[in-house]
Formats: sequence, C-alpha cells, structure tokens
Amino acid sequence: MLEQEPLELGPGDGRAAEHRRRDDVGCRRVARQRRDLAEEITAAEASSAVAVDHDLGLAVEDDEKAAAAHALSQHPLALGKDLLADRVRDLLEARLRQVREQRQLREGLDDVRRFRRHAEKRNPPEDGKFLELVAVTERPTIGVLALQGNFREHLAMLRRLGVGAVEVRKPEQLEGLDGLVIPGGESTTFMRLMRLYGLDEAVRGFAGPMLGTCAGMIVLDRNHLGAVDVEVDRNAYGRQVASFEADLPLAGDPEPLRGVFIRAPRVREAGPDVEVLAELDGEPVLLRQGRFIVASFHPELTDDTRVHERFLDIVREEANVRA
Repeated sequence: MLEQEPLELGPGDGRAAEHRRRDDVGCRRVARQRRDLAEEITAAEASSAVAVDHDLGLAVEDDEKAAAAHALSQHPLALGKDLLADRVRDLLEARLRQVREQRQLREGLDDVRRFRRHAEKRNPPEDGKFLELVAVTERPTIGVLALQGNFREHLAMLRRLGVGAVEVRKPEQLEGLDGLVIPGGESTTFMRLMRLYGLDEAVRGFAGPMLGTCAGMIVLDRNHLGAVDVEVDRNAYGRQVASFEADLPLAGDPEPLRGVFIRAPRVREAGPDVEVLAELDGEPVLLRQGRFIVASFHPELTDDTRVHERFLDIVREEANVRA
C-alpha cells in the first residue's frame, strides 16, 4: 500500500481559502438581499394595485417599465462571484421607492374633498343624492393625443389633479372620453400623423372640451381643424435656442402664471367670440372659446396646474349640462 504524503499548507494557502469562504458567504448574503427586495416589491405592487379606488374612477397607472427585479436571473448565484451587488441593490431599491411613491400618491389623493367642495358650491349639502351625482360627473376621463410631443407631461399633470388620463392614438379611443388634450410638439408632424391614422376627422367631430398647447393651438386654429377662431403663426417667438420663460398675468387670478415658451406660436388674429385669459407684452397667449382652451406656451412643463384646472372646470360644466 502506497503511503500518501501529508499535504502541507502554507500561511498563504489558508488565507486564500478564507477569502474564498468569505466570497461565498458574501454572494449568498447579496442573493438573499436581492430575493428579499424582490419579494417586497412584488408585495408592494400587489397591494398598490388593490389600493386603486375604483369608486373614485381614478386611473393612476404604474410606470410602464418592468420591475428591475424581474429582469434579474432567479438563480441566486447565476452571475457568479462578481454579482455587481451595489448595482443590483440600487436597481431594486429604486424600483421599490417608485412603487411606494405611487402607492402614496393613490392613498394621499384628496380629490373626494375637492370634488365635494365643487358639489357644495352648486347644491345644498343636505341633498345627498345630488351630491353623489355631481361627484360622479366631476371625475372625468381625459384623453391625451399621444402621437408625438409632450403627452407624458400632460398625463402626469392630469393624474396629479385626480382625474383619469389615457393615451389616445386611434379614433376609437375617443369613445367615452370627457375631454381631450392636444399637446405641444411639431405641428406639421402632428397633422401628418393625425391624417395617417384618421384622427383629424375624429378630433374635429369630438364633442367634448379640448385643451391645445403650443402645437396643439396650431392644430385647432382656423387653418387646420378650424375648431378655434384664431389665426396662428408657427414658431413666431423664435427657434429652439430662443426659448424662454415669463410670468403672465392671468385673468381672474392675482397670482401670475409661469409660461414656458419653446418655438412658440403667436396669435395673429382672434375672432370676437374668443376670450383672452393671459397676455405677453400685450399679445394673447392663453385663450378660450366655448369648450376650447388654447395656449402658446407649455403649462405642463411647470408645477402650476391652473391651466389644466380651468380646462377641467369646463369639462365638469359640460358634464353637468349633459346630465
């Protein structure tokens, strides 16, 4: 029988083994943290979805991006020793914060109180059935034309105000909407895409209130859809590099409105039935005609919601008339 020579380990070999053991323990710890965060995200998303108050008719949607956890391999050591632990943890924690913020937004909406204040202005508070009717009509669903331009910013602002906000890309998606927003963008591209998808005639025939900002003002003017009796010059305030912001006196409000002008159109002429709500250097930049509001600037790019609030007031007025 052959004798086996005893294996002698030097001090360096022992340290290497200890490092390997620590690496394995670290990998398992990171994998556990990743699983725990992923489970917390799944639980938070589930409870967040349940938290939507369907009675209020709020359509606050989650971000379209998939949870970072879902993109990671389910095997705890699939990435080997180099798990890029900090990056993984950052991705998961960022998604978890996002889910928590969305849940807080849903839970913190004070729209019921706001809707009830509107209702009480129109009716005695003791008339409970009518208050309920008014509350329903004051929770509209607004479409935002999502062919091009700043439609995401409009969606976010409308949701901040507690109404349902949906993207519109096809004529049939106008069905059942209480109002429509035509956002800023490039007006020529806008009209070309609207004609391509048959939205030009569909929008022209839409009976609800509309808000048009920047390019949306051009789309609604005399020379395009003919919805608002204004004639508009494109890019009249200068090119992209000439973009600017200005405080605008707002009719009926002591506080000025901050306007963001980006390749903004200028109103050359407005008809007698058009009401001027705000001016810049004596020229109209925010106007209303019946159920339409148009703006030369981008109200969705600031934190000031007053333009959208005025638009929603028109939506509610129209809903109450129809009721």
